[in-house]
Amino acid sequence: MNNTADTMPWPHTNPASFFTLIKLSSLCLLLACLLTGCWAADIKPARQDPAKLQSLLLVPLESPPLEVIPDPLTQRMPAYGHYDNMAMPVALTSKRYRNAGGVIIAGLLSADDEQNHPLDAPMTADSATELVWNPVQMVAELAQTQFESRNIDARLNRAPYPLPMADNHRNANLQHWRRATQDWYAQEQSPMDYRQLGDFDGVLEIGIGNYRIFEGQTSLQILLKLIDPITGRVIARTRTEDFNVDGAALASLQTDSQAFKRRIAALGEQLLPQALENLGWPGFSRILARR
Repeated sequence: MNNTADTMPWPHTNPASFFTLIKLSSLCLLLACLLTGCWAADIKPARQDPAKLQSLLLVPLESPPLEVIPDPLTQRMPAYGHYDNMAMPVALTSKRYRNAGGVIIAGLLSADDEQNHPLDAPMTADSATELVWNPVQMVAELAQTQFESRNIDARLNRAPYPLPMADNHRNANLQHWRRATQDWYAQEQSPMDYRQLGDFDGVLEIGIGNYRIFEGQTSLQILLKLIDPITGRVIARTRTEDFNVDGAALASLQTDSQAFKRRIAALGEQLLPQALENLGWPGFSRILARR
């Protein structure tokens, strides 16, 4: 059985101290919003509705670039530490680039970097190659496996769903990607006509957010939206996130990045069962526990 659907091309006290306190409080709120994200509320499905679905189209979302703090340049180029002190002339720019393992990263890139390849053109379905690793595709494949273990026909769409953002925003500015992901999650009506892709009981759009390495912490957030393929209405949506911590997080990106990919896959396997149960499919946690 062909488990991949055909690709379809896709068509946003002391007065001074008092005011200082206000400024600090505002800054804290802004930072909290930036870190946690201003997400739309989850939508709970009508009772038993998803459990009745026997065929699904799984649509992976366009993947954001990985955020890495501290920047991997500190490992590739130890002399970069002098850059902040302006002790040496270094031509550095912030770009989206592909590392040797195909992971897309947003970060600093020097003009003479031979290990990484900048992405000058916008990422589209046509530009995706086997050299580019797509974390959302990996999560979608995990979901497909879990649905098939429940005898639910789950077919994977080849083309990623594009985030609602301008092409000139597909750069190293991670705020553009966060806003676009939040805008997509907030949509309660899909702009796509999924009827053109086949006859399915439901469509599951799959995205990720909070995709980063921060010091020794690897984080992943999974976002799911269940859509009625006939009306385009969002039936349910949910988000789950988790992280793991160890001293080898940054090193996992080295060479072919297989260690990093295994970390993301492990986080995906932890998060998906709860996310699917939130959407109305009971028992996925028990299935995962038996694997």
